[in-house]
Amino acid sequence: MKQGEAKKMVEAIKEKLEEGCEYDYFGIRFEDKDREIGEICEASKHNPDRDDYREFPEFGTSGYDELETLEGTSCWNLEGDDWLASFWSYNKTPEEKLAIMADHCYVIAGDDSPQFEDRDPNEILITDAVVIAKIF
Repeated sequence: MKQGEAKKMVEAIKEKLEEGCEYDYFGIRFEDKDREIGEICEASKHNPDRDDYREFPEFGTSGYDELETLEGTSCWNLEGDDWLASFWSYNKTPEEKLAIMADHCYVIAGDDSPQFEDRDPNEILITDAVVIAKIF
């Protein structure tokens, strides 16, 4: 998938959400796990001591399991236009190819967004986040 294609898909989803939706918070989430629409996401782990926000222990390893569990699922806030900067910087690519850092990208939503220290710019948590769209 190309960056422009993904952007168009997310913008179309944002338009539908602005027309009215049952949720209060929305975000973009990258991960390797293949999810279905309607699936509830697990709470994220927190690794504030890393140098680069893309560095994270592999899921299922002892390094991952030892990390603090947050009160929701981490994602890039979809409100406003800041998600675009997060979206592209996460993938760190000037090329057209998008799926570099993760196998999948989702739009997730929920009704509660707890605050937490050491969050990345434009990062939010969504409690009991549900997958409402699959970008790739």
